[in-house]
Amino acid sequence: MKPAPDDDPRLSEFLRQYRPPLPPESPELEEELMAAIAATPHEMQMPKLRIMPRRSPLWLIPPVVAAGLVGTVISARLFAPPSNPEFANLETFIEDSYAPVSEQSTDDDLFWLEEVAWND
Repeated sequence: MKPAPDDDPRLSEFLRQYRPPLPPESPELEEELMAAIAATPHEMQMPKLRIMPRRSPLWLIPPVVAAGLVGTVISARLFAPPSNPEFANLETFIEDSYAPVSEQSTDDDLFWLEEVAWND
């Protein structure tokens, strides 16, 4: 963190003028604190930890079943094919467009590829 710049002398002077006085120094303060700590009962110093009773793992079954049902419903809606007739037209168009590409090619069609490979 960067220190604040002293670009506002009026603010700096105001803070210096109205800063609170420091408390009086007490040389025996440390001894008083240590005596107070020693006089405090051990139960007050260290709070007792509450040990939670161990729960059976059976409580996990209903949330897991509910999460599975929600996931099944969501995935069924996400991955179900659309039933819109426009999509059927699109599917037909794509099948017709790519049918020549997906058909088995003959050896004559690949002859030029072999020539290119041998010439390299």
